Amino acid sequence: ETVTFYRRDVWFTESLGEPFLVLDPDGAVYLYGAVEYAGVYPLGDSPDFDPNLYERDWDSLWNQTREIEILRAERIHVAFTKSGSQAASVPLNVWASVAAYYHNNRNH
Repeated sequence: ETVTFYRRDVWFTESLGEPFLVLDPDGAVYLYGAVEYAGVYPLGDSPDFDPNLYERDWDSLWNQTREIEILRAERIHVAFTKSGSQAASVPLNVWASVAAYYHNNRNH
């Protein structure tokens, strides 16, 4: 388990239980301690957030998505074989290849 810190385009990773020390650019201690649980921790002030950034016209998005899904559904063609969804026997040479592949790669 590790923890990742991010500060002004600098990432660093420490293992659980390990001590850490984060210094300011001028060398002063910004944060210190031991990693107690896994996670990503932003350090310092967050940039200004613009609440209008994620404003959407949800009604038009809903209608556009609905129209696209209807067109997509019209393009789907169900194709069945003679046996449909019934189980069918596999030719012996095909089954031998599948079984050999499984046997050779079962531990990977």
